[in-house]
Amino acid sequence: SRGRTWDDTITICYGDSINDLPLLERATHPVVTNGDARLIGIAKHRGWQTLQLFAAPDTASAA
Repeated sequence: SRGRTWDDTITICYGDSINDLPLLERATHPVVTNGDARLIGIAKHRGWQTLQLFAAPDTASAA
């Protein structure tokens, strides 16, 4: 809407790779979902919510 800026909008952004970092940094509520190792490390350092929606493959049963 007219007169609104990115800064006065509540945003929830989801990201899973380090490439999503610029968008997550602008969000008022960043959430890392199934993130890569670098992004998870940044999220933990910054106190962002992280979600692991899918279980990691069971490497023991793959052998």
